[in-house]
Amino acid sequence: VVMYIKKWFLEKNFTDTKSTAIKHALVKKDVSIVGESVKAYHFIAYTTYGNIDFWCPKSCVMSEEEYVKEVMASNGGINIGV
Repeated sequence: VVMYIKKWFLEKNFTDTKSTAIKHALVKKDVSIVGESVKAYHFIAYTTYGNIDFWCPKSCVMSEEEYVKEVMASNGGINIGV
């Protein structure tokens, strides 16, 4: 299952370096869901900076389709290949 995490969540909760590392891990599909509660997923992102272990609310996790819609909306409807 391909999942994406909302950009604002990563930027609010992590340093620039960790946020960027998690984004790269998501693109490379180097992220695993290792646990789940009623309201959140427990992720591990495997990065060049080491493994980053974190929880993310389910409301901040998107499917590929939701991600594409968000990117299109933030770019004025233009898909720039993000």
